[in-house]
Amino acid sequence: MIVPLLLSLGFWVNTKSHLLMEGVLILNFSKRFDSFRFGQQLTLFIQNPFLITDVSGFSKEVTQHFKWANAGPLQMQLIDLQADVALKEQFGITDPATFWLQMVSETAFPGLRKVALYTLTMFGSTYSCEAAFSAMNIIKSKYRSRLTNEHLHMCMRMALTPFQPRFKLLAGKARAQFSH
Repeated sequence: MIVPLLLSLGFWVNTKSHLLMEGVLILNFSKRFDSFRFGQQLTLFIQNPFLITDVSGFSKEVTQHFKWANAGPLQMQLIDLQADVALKEQFGITDPATFWLQMVSETAFPGLRKVALYTLTMFGSTYSCEAAFSAMNIIKSKYRSRLTNEHLHMCMRMALTPFQPRFKLLAGKARAQFSH
């Protein structure tokens, strides 16, 4: 249904090259993120920690992925978390990221929260790093190879900042300076 629509709009669709490119992307993606494979328990922990029944299997899997994690406290924290009716109710009305960031107390469940945050932010931090390198390659090209580290740092901050200047507000505050 989409292909005839694209053809009617003047787009030419080459399905063989599209399928070949899709296969290459899938292969590259699987090679690149092969080391990020998590077990079933860790994945279930992020999706719904109240469904984990094998507490010792969960803690074993976490300590394999995160060398800083300690199995004993994780098991106790998971049991306490699963027994907390208020948190279980909160989990039902929010998404997993919001639950771990805003609902789970860092003082009551420090190990579980740290595991969840490390797992949830893993891909975001990879993206940020790659975006920074791409920006640096664009900024420091062969035509701008004499940039000092200070100037490169300033250019990188401008390129990577999520803030957008409010030009209308800034222009509205500008005042003409009259001579005396």
